[in-house]
Amino acid sequence: MSDKKRAVQFLPFNGLRGYDEMIRKKRKIKEPKKEISERRAAFLDLMIRSMSRGDLIRCIFYKEDHYEEKSGIASKVDEIKKEIVVNDKTIPFSDIWELHDWGRAK
Repeated sequence: MSDKKRAVQFLPFNGLRGYDEMIRKKRKIKEPKKEISERRAAFLDLMIRSMSRGDLIRCIFYKEDHYEEKSGIASKVDEIKKEIVVNDKTIPFSDIWELHDWGRAK
């Protein structure tokens, strides 16, 4: 028997495909969405209004059951739809917790 065939017989067997990932998702701690104070909302509104397409930004936002961070170039700031697009990721204004604008990207 060749070494390659012999090695195959010792590979782990996964009889329940997808089970490990499902367990990992269940173990994930769900974080409730924080309430935004009026002061924070006013500051975020000011930051959003001062931003424009092409700005380099860092955004912390709520997604489903946890907070995520996204950094990159704002490709779209849509005040009508109330959303911002950073590196092809659409973020609703209502989900933004923290926002930093570092000016125009070079």
